[in-house]
Amino acid sequence: MPGGVGILVGGRYLLVELVGRGGMGRVWRGRDQVLDREVAVKEVLLPQSPEDYADLVARTAREARAAGRLSHPGVVAVYDVVEHEGTPWIVMQFVAGPSLRAELAGYGRLPWLRVAEIGAQVAGALAHVHATGIVHRDLKPDNILLHERGAVVTDFGIARIMDATTQLTGSGVMIGTTHYMAPEQLEGDSVGPAADMWALGATLYTAVEGTPPFNGPRWPRSSRPSSPGRPARPLRELILALLDKDPAGRPTADAAARALAALCSAPDVAAIGAHAAVVATPGTGALTQATVAVAPGARRAGQPAPSGKGLPARAFTRRRVLTGIAGVAVVGGLSGWGLDQLSVTGSGSQGAAASSHPPRAAHSSSSSPAAASPAAPPATESAAPQAPGTLLWTMKAPGPMANVVADAGVVYAADNNSGGGADDKNVYAVAAASGTVLWARPDFAERYTGPVVGNGLVYFGSDFHTVSALSVRDGRGVWQYTAGDAIYSPPAVTSKAIYISSYDGYLYALSAAKGKLIWRSTAAGSSTSFVAAGGTHVYAAASSEVVALRAADGGVAWIAPGSAAVLAVGGGSVVAGGMGGLYAVDAASGTPQWAQAVGGTVVSMALSGGALYAGCDDGHLRAFSVADGSLTWTFPAGGPVRSGIAVAGGVVYFGSDDGNVYAVGTVTGKRRWAYHTGQEVASGLAVADGRVFAGSHDNKLYALQA
Repeated sequence: MPGGVGILVGGRYLLVELVGRGGMGRVWRGRDQVLDREVAVKEVLLPQSPEDYADLVARTAREARAAGRLSHPGVVAVYDVVEHEGTPWIVMQFVAGPSLRAELAGYGRLPWLRVAEIGAQVAGALAHVHATGIVHRDLKPDNILLHERGAVVTDFGIARIMDATTQLTGSGVMIGTTHYMAPEQLEGDSVGPAADMWALGATLYTAVEGTPPFNGPRWPRSSRPSSPGRPARPLRELILALLDKDPAGRPTADAAARALAALCSAPDVAAIGAHAAVVATPGTGALTQATVAVAPGARRAGQPAPSGKGLPARAFTRRRVLTGIAGVAVVGGLSGWGLDQLSVTGSGSQGAAASSHPPRAAHSSSSSPAAASPAAPPATESAAPQAPGTLLWTMKAPGPMANVVADAGVVYAADNNSGGGADDKNVYAVAAASGTVLWARPDFAERYTGPVVGNGLVYFGSDFHTVSALSVRDGRGVWQYTAGDAIYSPPAVTSKAIYISSYDGYLYALSAAKGKLIWRSTAAGSSTSFVAAGGTHVYAAASSEVVALRAADGGVAWIAPGSAAVLAVGGGSVVAGGMGGLYAVDAASGTPQWAQAVGGTVVSMALSGGALYAGCDDGHLRAFSVADGSLTWTFPAGGPVRSGIAVAGGVVYFGSDDGNVYAVGTVTGKRRWAYHTGQEVASGLAVADGRVFAGSHDNKLYALQA
């Protein structure tokens, strides 16, 4: 009799809910009536062959008991094996979480760091199991369960039971999932721990690429898997080593676990932005982790500056051999990561003449990164105050700056390089006074939203579907949340939560400290371009309307129609800017307050002291009264005003596509000064400690005297 809800198996285990099924059986969530705990109960479905059935049941019991001797946090514990109405049942630890397969079904693929974390835990479990002489034989995303304490592997021994079934019944059925089966297993050869390592490689490949390495008619023995793409770069060599056709050439579980763990902790190795890569020697199974720091001139926060001209680059390189085998190739340099291009230069040049706009530099489309060069010594501050608009220092990065924020003497920035060359992006922390790079975090996104600083963390979203939080102190990853698609809006941050929107159509509320999902809402839709938080509400600019959600539960508070690309919240009002104009509504009720036509599309806004400053794509910065929307003044720039806007000390600071950073008086709208950068200024701007910080499309971060 098959299992069903309410059946008591073995006189002890009450079946509560069917939670999974497959070719080998069905899994039920159950309740141990003796120990009063939740368990998973697997109903093992065996062929109905009368002459061999009793032997198969006995073998099932033996294999289950062997798996029950395993004790490791990465292995689902087997509690009991019982026979109920002639069918063997295996009672196991219940894991409240999705399988890796379910995770991939929802997201398509996962960020490489998340995959490395899962892989390290699975490889650690395999190392423990292999040491006991047990081989899984059917490792795949279905058999990896994810819960809050990490990844765990299930179904040890089940494939061996099924193999025994095949041998006794003579069915000739291949046991396992062919996409994750090693070549020797597919061809019927003897199977050892190396087959599990192949399966691990195929699983990691699937997780980062979204598809198995061998699909359809491709056969692992005669084909070579496509090299994992750019998103998987740190895992590429390890994955290819695990997919070695020769079992002897694959890394052991222990070596793979240590290599993956090293990758997960790579941001901790050197806070200035080192990157770890796993390198394999073909045919040996040997792995090396190479860690290469940024430029000799850069150093972590609190580290004394080197004397003289700096240490040679090799002094910043460390190797850790993960196996005892010599002759391992090592990757050096960071030209592929873009971090070798960081440089800091000081200057005392004056801002450009107010009446002139020098020609804009052409965009470089070179596909080769510039040669690495040592960073120049940090610029020193003069004891005498500099004239407003004076260049204090610049930091050269691999790509244009996406946003710039300043907090507690540190400037945080992210670069976006959508062209060729050094196409791996980074998040930076830079000393505001000198331009010294305190740390730089490598990443792999094409585009960033943020960074935004709050709660001792740096938050940013990316087109890799992730929202990340880094420690402001050293750049170490604190948490990462994966949404269903690219992150659309910069994070809106409060003391308890952050709010972001994604192309998947959801607006997410995450806990600020741990990144746990609080709620998500589709009320604003996938067109949400901007999110702002204020008081008890979260406001979303959703193309043709503004949607206010309750911060507590994500419920809709009100909807106000009207073009909305950007928002500014303050003084009891929400001001929306978009195509053709501005309008203000009451923040609590959504009641319209005023509307103002504008010549172009409003791209950026800032509220300060009862005034609203709006940057427009028609090349003007405009000032309005928040009270009634009346126009106060208009300032003509030399190109569209798409940068962030900062206000401090009676001055408005902003950038333009004409390449200038402008300082304009808040009362009169008259220009105080302008400084010309190499290309358009479209990043956020920050003002702190008498300095203005702006990013340009010439790939530089500028510090100017305010």
